[in-house]
This record gives sequence, C-alpha cells and structure tokens, in this order.
Amino acid sequence: DAWTAEDNFDSALDKDGNAVDFSQVSVDASKVDTSKAGTYDVTYTYDGVTSTAKVTVKDKQTAVNVHDSTLYVGDAWTAEDNFDSALDKDGNAVDFSQVSVDASKVDTSKAG
Repeated sequence: DAWTAEDNFDSALDKDGNAVDFSQVSVDASKVDTSKAGTYDVTYTYDGVTSTAKVTVKDKQTAVNVHDSTLYVGDAWTAEDNFDSALDKDGNAVDFSQVSVDASKVDTSKAG
C-alpha cells in the first residue's frame, strides 16, 4: 500500500486557533521504510510544537496453497481440485472464487 506522511495528519492550529494547512507543517518521516515490517515514528512540527505519530508496517501474509495431482486422459478436472487455501495480505482466508487461475495449458484429452 502507498503511504504518505499526510495520511497520519489530522490537523494543526495556529496561535489564534485557526486551521493550518498541511503544507505549512514540517514533517520528518525519514525513518519510515515501507518495505520492512516495523514501527516507525513520524514527527510533525508547526511553530515550535511537535507531535509524533507511529506508523506500523506489517509483513504481507498473502499466500496461495495448492497441491499437485495426477490425472488420466479423459478425467474431469477443475482448477479448484488443486486448491487448498489462500490468505489476503492481512492473513484472512480468501475464497477460491477470488483467486485468479491460469489453467489454459491443462488439456485432459491427451497425456502430458
């Protein structure tokens, strides 16, 4: 997923209580590495006032688990026959109907 420091910014107020645009806030997100799991601090500063937000990057848990099979010429077969399970990036189970399958090279009318 794409992330920017503005994603964690809620609001800032000047000394008179007026809303401050994000472009006027100094941000240090230099330690955030979205390619590595971990928790990173992002600091937001305006007019000498600093707030820190934590950004948590999780490992993707995406997985598709399948098994091999052996068929005889003429046997009925569907891609779902070899499907065991799948998980989305958060580790939630994914139904087979949501899995993209390329079975174009399977031809049960001949050996191979």
